[in-house]
Amino acid sequence: MGRIARPQLPPPLGTLPDMDAGDERPAVFAADVLDDWTTRFVAQIAAPGAQRFILHRKGRAEHVLLDATSGSWAALTQDDDTWTVRQGGGERLWDAVEEHVAVWRSGGAPGLERFEVTVTPLGQTISWSM
Repeated sequence: MGRIARPQLPPPLGTLPDMDAGDERPAVFAADVLDDWTTRFVAQIAAPGAQRFILHRKGRAEHVLLDATSGSWAALTQDDDTWTVRQGGGERLWDAVEEHVAVWRSGGAPGLERFEVTVTPLGQTISWSM
């Protein structure tokens, strides 16, 4: 039987960062934008090492993206119709997700059949055509 090319399980989360720290701003997109499979695929391009989970604390749900390897994180919370994101670590994960999703949507939000993965000795690129 052949070997798996890459591990299928994400790395362990380890110790969670201080979720009260970080920079806070209004979120452009709500956390439920990731409920759509294709949008989630675009988000994974933006933050390939991030894991998504919901953390219940302080009486509300926090939608968290955490890159256990880099230590970067983003936590989204909702107050009525307003979403806020708090981010910490070396990379701004939700900024990257919002940027990729906005560009993809401005290009007509093409379906997965329009995506192309190119792998060369120098690395991998993922693009889509209109």
